[in-house]
Amino acid sequence: MINFASTTFFMRSLSVLMLSAVLFLASCSEDDIKPIQADCKKTLSELTTYQPKTINVSPRDGFTNVLTGYFKGGVLKFAVVESQTPSERKMDEFFFDGEDVEYIRKTVYKFNRPTTITPEIAKQLSDTVAYDPTKTKVTVSHYYFYHERMIQWTMPDGKNMDPDNKKFDFEKRVCLNDVRRLKEMIGEKSN
Repeated sequence: MINFASTTFFMRSLSVLMLSAVLFLASCSEDDIKPIQADCKKTLSELTTYQPKTINVSPRDGFTNVLTGYFKGGVLKFAVVESQTPSERKMDEFFFDGEDVEYIRKTVYKFNRPTTITPEIAKQLSDTVAYDPTKTKVTVSHYYFYHERMIQWTMPDGKNMDPDNKKFDFEKRVCLNDVRRLKEMIGEKSN
């Protein structure tokens, strides 16, 4: 025999729990981000004690891609993917809490000219502008996650993207796809 009173209570409790979770994710505040930042800072401070595993992936000439995973107790805690072309350098850093990604920092270094354009080559090309590392433009995006759900995206201009914006959902899918591919390449556990 079904007890409708307890079933109704259960359904209401479940609804309140689900509503609370939605409100938490929708109302992400700085207080929600601080523990993630503290955890990431701790990971970086302990990095020298972790076991690194590096994979070099160079799909074609002129490109360099290096993936390094850092394992603590055999579990992936941090990974960095560095790629460079003559025109830019990218560094994507992934921080993990257990099996879940909790933070991704994507940094792009956009060069004023390809690194192959030295002053001598620029002169040969009748050009006055050569690669100058002091003119590199740096942009950084920050992505915060809670149990594989993106709770905040801070764009290079320092503003947070509205979670209801379609770009937020698209970027979340890109980030989680990057995490999936990274785990496939480096593994979630060290051997």
